[in-house]
Amino acid sequence: MTAIKTAGQTTSDDKAGGSELAQEVAEFLAEHKVESAAAALLLLGVQAVEDISYLKDQALENAGLNQVQVGKLRHALALPTSAASPAAAASPAVAPPAPPAAGSG
Repeated sequence: MTAIKTAGQTTSDDKAGGSELAQEVAEFLAEHKVESAAAALLLLGVQAVEDISYLKDQALENAGLNQVQVGKLRHALALPTSAASPAAAASPAVAPPAPPAAGSG
C-alpha cells in the first residue's frame, strides 16, 4: 500500500532521491572544505559519500568542480585520480626490503 503524503511531509523516498544531499554527504564535504561542490554532486546523483567514488574526474569537472576540488575529494576518499598512471594506481605502497646487516654474509 502506498502512503499518501500531504504538503510539507517527507518520506524516506524523498530523502533518497530528493533535492537535498544526505547529512552524511554534507558533513563530508564540509570536513574537506568542498561544500561548494554540493549542488554539482546532487545533480550527478550522489546520495551517499561512497557514491562520489563512482564518478570520473571529467564528470566532476563537467559538473562545475575545479581540479583542486576534484583532487580534495579523491584524496579524502583515498582514490587515485584519472591522471595517475594505471601502474602506480595498481601497485600497493610497500616499503622496500631492508638491506642485509653488515657482516651477515
